[in-house]
Amino acid sequence: MIITGLGLTALAIALAWPVPRVLARARWPQRDPIAAIIVWQAIGLAGGLSLIGAPLIYALSPLDHHLPSSLAAFARQTLAGEPFAHLTAPHIAALAIAAALSAQLTIALAISALRTRRQRQQHRDSVALLARDDPDRPETIVIDHDRPAAYCVPGSPPLLVVTSGMRDTFAKGELDAVIAHEYAHLNYRHDILALPFMAWNQALPWIPSTAVARSSVSQLIEMMADDRASRTCDADTLAHAISLAAGSHSGPEHNEATRVARLTDPLPPLSMPGRALALMAAIALVAVPTVALAIV
Repeated sequence: MIITGLGLTALAIALAWPVPRVLARARWPQRDPIAAIIVWQAIGLAGGLSLIGAPLIYALSPLDHHLPSSLAAFARQTLAGEPFAHLTAPHIAALAIAAALSAQLTIALAISALRTRRQRQQHRDSVALLARDDPDRPETIVIDHDRPAAYCVPGSPPLLVVTSGMRDTFAKGELDAVIAHEYAHLNYRHDILALPFMAWNQALPWIPSTAVARSSVSQLIEMMADDRASRTCDADTLAHAISLAAGSHSGPEHNEATRVARLTDPLPPLSMPGRALALMAAIALVAVPTVALAIV
């Protein structure tokens, strides 16, 4: 069990920094955002399993040579009123670390979900007071603001909000492309994809990969929506709309520039063998700690 624990520790360290940095800098995710997000999800899940599993294996190693048997023995001791029998202080400390990490990740996910739901409801209430219907586009509502912007609010019913600055200054094709992009977010519930990475970053901000993963997945989600919108709208028109919206405000525009370049000068799609390799890597990432914890 100790060797397994050391292996999981090494995997957790690799997934906490070098692997996410390499993936974030790679070009292939732009060619297949869906496969890239699956790999990011695998990194998060495998990293969490390794981070919790390594101290748990060490903590319960005095009870048995296999983790499932050790957990069963620990459960029996707990029911008998002696949970820490045969465990020394370092083992108890490791058990506390594993329990704290498990609780922190679970609570962070729940808090993120509740906070997001509350913020959306508050935003809905504000929009109800400020917005007006668009007679030309019944599917959208308009908020008076000079800055060109559009966004969606998932829920029931979903909201698609456009500012008057965008409605009045964008050409019809550009506005159609922006709305198609936002509808892609709503129809495919991209907010659900983003939620675990937000929670991961909030729960473990001291792990470098959490911020890298959150930023990378956010950009990949935008690319997924761009791809979906490009099926019904001209890609160059969508790229021009993105440039106009990005140029209307100050701040970092790297993500928008990357999206525009991807639409106007697209890279070839990832080949089927390339996609298969990415998916196999994702499966392997999750399988290694899962098998190690369940069998070894």
